[in-house]
Amino acid sequence: ILGCSGMANMYHRMTNAEAIGIAEGAIELGYRGFDVAPHYGASLAEIRLGLALRSLERDDFVLSTKVGRLLYPRQEEGLQNGNEFYDENPMNRVFDYSYDGIMRSYEDSIRRLGTRRIDILYVHDIGTYAHGKTPEERQHFKTLCDSGFKALEELRKNGQIKAFGIGANEVDIMVEAMDYLAIDKDLTPTLYKMYSEGIHFSNHYTPLYSCATGESELVSYLSIFPYVNVCTPNYIAGISYYEALPYMFKNKGYSTFALHNWRDEFYERRSILPAIGFDNYYDIDDIWKDTSIPHTNGWQSDKMLIEQAIKHMGETNGKFFCDIITSVMHFPYDESSYWGDYYIDQINEVHPEWSIEFKRYMSKCMDFDAGLKVLLEYLESSGKADNTVICIYPDHRPYWMDYDQVMEATRHIDPLRFGENGIYRSPFIIYNRTIEPEINENYCSTLDHAPTIANLFNLNYDPRLFMGTDAFNGDNIIILANGNWICRDGYYDATTEKFIPNDPSAAVSDAFVSRTNANVQNTIKISYLIMDEDYFSKRRSICSPR
Repeated sequence: ILGCSGMANMYHRMTNAEAIGIAEGAIELGYRGFDVAPHYGASLAEIRLGLALRSLERDDFVLSTKVGRLLYPRQEEGLQNGNEFYDENPMNRVFDYSYDGIMRSYEDSIRRLGTRRIDILYVHDIGTYAHGKTPEERQHFKTLCDSGFKALEELRKNGQIKAFGIGANEVDIMVEAMDYLAIDKDLTPTLYKMYSEGIHFSNHYTPLYSCATGESELVSYLSIFPYVNVCTPNYIAGISYYEALPYMFKNKGYSTFALHNWRDEFYERRSILPAIGFDNYYDIDDIWKDTSIPHTNGWQSDKMLIEQAIKHMGETNGKFFCDIITSVMHFPYDESSYWGDYYIDQINEVHPEWSIEFKRYMSKCMDFDAGLKVLLEYLESSGKADNTVICIYPDHRPYWMDYDQVMEATRHIDPLRFGENGIYRSPFIIYNRTIEPEINENYCSTLDHAPTIANLFNLNYDPRLFMGTDAFNGDNIIILANGNWICRDGYYDATTEKFIPNDPSAAVSDAFVSRTNANVQNTIKISYLIMDEDYFSKRRSICSPR
């Protein structure tokens, strides 16, 4: 998706031809998603983008713009310099989230863009980030609720837009060792509900890195490839990454906090997480300061962890970005443990044929599922359910299990799960109770999480700084730690330097393999340079965070 704020002379001037040329160049590179707003240059970006899109058939691209500001002619003539945009059109902006205001904003955008429809409308800058904690902010939101939503629903019902969005809360849950095996209609009904009623990426992969949990966490937020021979999060602990996903939420006015139900025994999260944008981090020692919270032997309860996260959600004024890092599903599965044995009797009633390792794994999954149930109940009772997006993904595959048995037991969910790379196929779920269920078949991995979520929440970012791309935007290349890579047509073995197609009769060109190899190596090299040179700290010295 091409964000078009820069086409409106944001932070520097450009001619009409230069701005239109940016969009035309993106079209030549294959971009088919475009995001703009009336606010950008006081209509300048919409006008320029509309001219650039004339070369495309309307059904060949996705277009989003925003509502919430109406534009009125200024009395002064000539182009003006705004707070962010040079030489913007001579228009005054007036916030208006009412039914009439949204309808007029939509019609004005249609005219400026020269199109017959807009695919997605975002409600622009609603909340304390734009308006402060003032009576006016509360009135704007009340107006949106009282009448603005009616306009958005009417536009969608009439087919004039396909969807609309609003700045929402985000709960990101990286689940220890979560596999498709954890999704069971009878034993983990809440997880099954979110999987079947949300957006599920059916060709998602979680590569196994040298420091699996910590590096998956880092990759998902920074969208850079980790070092191979060192534990990347500890190696770069404390170095600031101002373009990381948590920082983007923070710069948009969100409260950002993370919780984990273990201590900093393996990863230096007390240094790592603040440096990538989290305001607060709570581990098990912080949680246990409340002496009423029980201790158990081994890994601690995920349900308890989610209950603690809910407490902080309730204490937060305004929007929040909450990161939950679970642990209860960690091995061992081949020996007795508190949570590994807790639900065994229930599991025996449903799956008596399972091995004891599978049963202990599922028992731990059931504790996590109980936490998800509590989370959904809280969001419902607090009125936040419609306005909260939950993302669920694993840190790595479950260790010390027979992987062939795991793949065989889950093939009813994922029929493509076979071969040496099948065990890396893993769930990636985006859930909100208002969205339509969707199975997205695009190939993607942990590397693509940050740009996917950034676009979903309409956050401003420079896509050149992410090594991954938006998973909604098409197939991506999955890069494994050993240099192998996977695509829809097969996989490349870096040791033998051969491409192995899924269909032996299908032709895959040498040019494609050579080009993809070059892109993979560039991704790895650029990622290392970003970390080696502390690039984002240097970038911040010349670029204000957005």
